[in-house]
Amino acid sequence: MAGCCRRCVLVCSGWCHCLNATTVFLLAAKGVVLVGVLLQGLPSFTLPRVEWSDLAPLIGGALGISLVALADTISTSSSFADRQV
Repeated sequence: MAGCCRRCVLVCSGWCHCLNATTVFLLAAKGVVLVGVLLQGLPSFTLPRVEWSDLAPLIGGALGISLVALADTISTSSSFADRQV
């Protein structure tokens, strides 16, 4: 747990240093492109448009995810079964 907290602190401090560097060194005035204003809130709900050509990669990914979930379930249930015996 301590390693996770340490990484979070490092990421946050790195982000703060970058933010401070853009302000202190006036990087936007020197031609460095910044992200600018970010939109706030959630986007509106829409259904994605799926073409027939998109189905093969989607089905392949779904099968891969299903296989990993099945393997995880088998290993977890085997572990629980070993503890009960």
